[in-house]
Amino acid sequence: MNAVQIETWRHRHANRLEQAKSAISARIPWSPFDDQMPAGILQLTAGTLGRLEQLIGTSLALDPGHETDLSLPEHGGECSPYGPMLNIRYSVETFASQADKALSAMRVWASLPHTVRSSVLLECVSRLHAQTELFTQVGMHISGHSLLMAYHANAIHAQARAIESIAHLDKLQSESRLNVEAPLQDTHNRRKLRRQFSTHPVGLSLIYTERTLPTWNGYASIFASLAAGCPVIVLPHPGAVLPLALTIQIIRDTLREAGLPPDILQMNASPDSQERRAAAQHPAVRLIDYSGRRDFANWLHTNAGQARVLAQTGGSSPVILHSTDDYHGLIRNLAFGLCSYSGQLCTSPRRLHLSTLGIDTPLGTIAPEQFGQDLTSAIDQLLDEQPAPSQLLGAIVNVQHYEHALHIPQERASQILRLGGPVEWPQESAARALSPTLLLIPPSSSDAAQDELPPPITPIYVHSNWQMLLDATKEQIVREHALGIALYAMDTHVVEEVERLAFEHDSLLSVNFCGSYYPSQCSIFADIHGGKDPYNSGFNTPQFYSGRLKWREKREETEVSV
Repeated sequence: MNAVQIETWRHRHANRLEQAKSAISARIPWSPFDDQMPAGILQLTAGTLGRLEQLIGTSLALDPGHETDLSLPEHGGECSPYGPMLNIRYSVETFASQADKALSAMRVWASLPHTVRSSVLLECVSRLHAQTELFTQVGMHISGHSLLMAYHANAIHAQARAIESIAHLDKLQSESRLNVEAPLQDTHNRRKLRRQFSTHPVGLSLIYTERTLPTWNGYASIFASLAAGCPVIVLPHPGAVLPLALTIQIIRDTLREAGLPPDILQMNASPDSQERRAAAQHPAVRLIDYSGRRDFANWLHTNAGQARVLAQTGGSSPVILHSTDDYHGLIRNLAFGLCSYSGQLCTSPRRLHLSTLGIDTPLGTIAPEQFGQDLTSAIDQLLDEQPAPSQLLGAIVNVQHYEHALHIPQERASQILRLGGPVEWPQESAARALSPTLLLIPPSSSDAAQDELPPPITPIYVHSNWQMLLDATKEQIVREHALGIALYAMDTHVVEEVERLAFEHDSLLSVNFCGSYYPSQCSIFADIHGGKDPYNSGFNTPQFYSGRLKWREKREETEVSV
């Protein structure tokens, strides 16, 4: 171990770690990095590949400059939602071999003081931050992000999420190492018990990442497990390997420089579904983090009994419209939420609910039809101001969703308020970009079972009465495991009623967001993200971090010193 180098890193990052721990204790939003894009990144477009172009068509090694096994099979096939075929290939080792390497590396990594692990990992984040421009480009061409979203979600906010995990584990482990002595009462205080408490990593951590937010979701788990002393093997989504491969490449290089085993972090890029399932059932796996579809999350819970499973699976988030004191702010907020990344986030406001009575405002009661027209106008204005897909809409990452949204069923024709369609922009002509489609669903259909319409289709459900609205919202929450609910209401009784509904189903409640902060946003170091039963993977909640550690106790009876 290169103790001198690690001590240098400890001093370099000590202030940032203390700031992070203060932020999580107070739950105060904090940004370790500047939210404003540098001028160089501002000039990027989806047609500007930059450094990413050097990777297209290559075999990406996780350990460049070091000996690799050339006999390993390679897999690849990522394609940018903005058009270009990336065709980057990644070698794939057997999971059993990787698990053996991980457990061997764990003997060194787990034995280190947690402060050493924190110092090394904070240096890793610093090096990831130095590659922010590359990760911004990767976010656009892997996940279809707009430029601003790629800069935030695939780069600096993902890096902040990593620091959040490091801070939580550093704080937790600092507070858990205790040595306690107490006299034994029945020995007339002549003998005592000495108790020593410590924490240890639970074991091999398996992390499945997804395609829309591969680093923002993935970093929380990766850095939490590493900070706890667990070895990690990442199984990225086959369509979003690159951001994780680049991340792991940087971290492994930093570990080598620290004189530590790089195999504490590995990647398995096999696209084979059977191999990905078999990995979850490997007897050495003790912790599984998963982001993605509910059916696979359910399979993990049923079939990976040797491991603790933490899963993030969320459908669209409902919006309940009752009343507001800022109607224009409400319209602007929702319009931006629907346009940003084409509503593809699990927290995007893509199911709108109101009653036939409309929305009470200082301007009078707004009928559902008028609301739909006003929302359409606001969307049109936004897209006039930011017409290029890479400015706001991004590109549709799921090909099936794109095809579905291109071909609205004929029976929906009478419900269309705004018909979206392909967005053509000369520099991004190959992008799978669509503007939002708005549907106004009348009570006769709204009060029946709701369809699962993909983004960027947004249904506005008009319900016969308030109770039917609540029932339909509850049905959506249960069916789609909605992570959040947005509510617009000035009546305290209404707020309390929806609050009960949200908390009954472990959903985040956002009330009266009419400014430039959106229900889909999550402030790192402050807000909770996820945590719904039965998956219980809530970023910035104690169980997300403490479950990576197991407690040990040693008791020793001795004589009291005279």
